[in-house]
Amino acid sequence: MNFDQVGLAVAGGICGACLTQAATFLRDWLVKGEEGRFTALTLALALEDFASRCTQPVFALENYASSNFRTAEPSGSIPKLPEYPDRTSWRSIGVEHASNVLSFRVMVDSAHSYLSDVWEHEGSASVWGNASDKAVELGAAALEVAGKLRRAFTLPAMPKGDSFDAEVFFRDRLADLATRRTAYEKAGAEMWAELDAEVALTEPSE
Repeated sequence: MNFDQVGLAVAGGICGACLTQAATFLRDWLVKGEEGRFTALTLALALEDFASRCTQPVFALENYASSNFRTAEPSGSIPKLPEYPDRTSWRSIGVEHASNVLSFRVMVDSAHSYLSDVWEHEGSASVWGNASDKAVELGAAALEVAGKLRRAFTLPAMPKGDSFDAEVFFRDRLADLATRRTAYEKAGAEMWAELDAEVALTEPSE
């Protein structure tokens, strides 16, 4: 066997190994891609279900207020976020999306702790509005995280009902919440300004 034949044999062996490696890589990439899409879909559906349940405390308070406080009192609570499946393949969706989903659980747990403190120190009447506001914020955030997963993994958009659109529901109530908070902050600033003015009038002049 001359050197040309040896070279061709070696080159053929290298090419064959490269093709085998490329085929293996492509197969693994396709498997992981499907695994990522399935994981993303599973998590998106869980988040969207949670968002759907977040509408309940909002509707409860709105119905209670519109009935002139004659219907059953709101519970003053927000939904619990179910545990994610033990076999969730976090690596398959990447660090950014995994972080978003896991951080959302921290957000929900923090809201539950906050409402518990409000209930303990201020009572049920105070917790109703706070629970509704937290439900709006969490519902909107859940849909945002779920939407990012659907877009990143080219999943179909979230199904919408004929007469109810959760995204519109939370968007409108977030706008209302922002308006109320702005008005509250403005009223607070004006109150403190008046108090400062009254204190200045009572202080002896030098």
